[in-house]
Amino acid sequence: MEVDSRTSQLIHIGQVFTPGSPVNTQDLFAGRIDQLNRIISAVTQKGYHAILFGERGVGKTSLANVLLAVVQQSFVVGKVNCDVGDTFSSIWRKALRDITYSREVPGVGFTPEASQQVVSVADSLPHGNPPAKPAQ
Repeated sequence: MEVDSRTSQLIHIGQVFTPGSPVNTQDLFAGRIDQLNRIISAVTQKGYHAILFGERGVGKTSLANVLLAVVQQSFVVGKVNCDVGDTFSSIWRKALRDITYSREVPGVGFTPEASQQVVSVADSLPHGNPPAKPAQ
């Protein structure tokens, strides 16, 4: 089957013009510098945090991607995408699963050699009901 020139052009435009896809680089990010500066101002103050929320398709992911690129040069940062079924507890588990630490595990036998085990902070959180609440 042969593709006509109009279909070929539409395919090419669809590869270049992607308004539904998040922006991943600061070079492509425009018009949100004030919002970016407000978030950076908040997260660089001790004890302050920022949460991005809003309607679908307004640019939250693009803003988070650019923010991550800018801030990770100076700070240890993480980004969590929330799903419809997420709870407060599951969001924190997602955020903490990439933070790991190493602990010594005692060996077994007559000549035990200890070994190192890498553990996720998320695995250290309590499981069960009721799920974690913001006040906790």
